[in-house]
This record gives sequence, structure tokens and C-alpha cells, in this order.
Amino acid sequence: MLTAHTRPTQKQKILNLLKQRGKNGAYNWEFATELHVLKYTNRLSELYQDGHNIRRIPEGNGSNRYILVEEKEHGDER
Repeated sequence: MLTAHTRPTQKQKILNLLKQRGKNGAYNWEFATELHVLKYTNRLSELYQDGHNIRRIPEGNGSNRYILVEEKEHGDER
């Protein structure tokens, strides 16, 4: 849970963006340019390990789109 003095983690930023975008997803370059998360592949790996179902769709030229298919229930957080 975030308080007034707590900033979201990089992992939370990515998850929030994926939730906002829904079935349209978000592109890997957006994680770097808009969220300022340069090691987004590490954060995505953590989200996978946490139990989130995220689909990767290669779009060509090094661009990938990520879609949150199913979010892990909050009661199961580590």
C-alpha cells in the first residue's frame, strides 16, 4: 500500500500501466521513456514470478507489446 510519502516501485509502475491500458497493452519502449524503467525486462520477470499473467507480442524492430491477461489476486502478495 502506498502512503503520501511512498513512491511506487518500478514494478508497480509497469503493472499500473498495464492495468490502465487493458487489452491494448503497453510497449517496451514506453516502460523506458514514459516510466523511466530502463531494466524493464527484470521488472517484468518479477511480475511473472509474482504470478501475473502477462502476454508478450513481438511487433518487429525490437518492439514488444505487453498485455496483462490476468492479475494475481492481492491476497496472494509476497
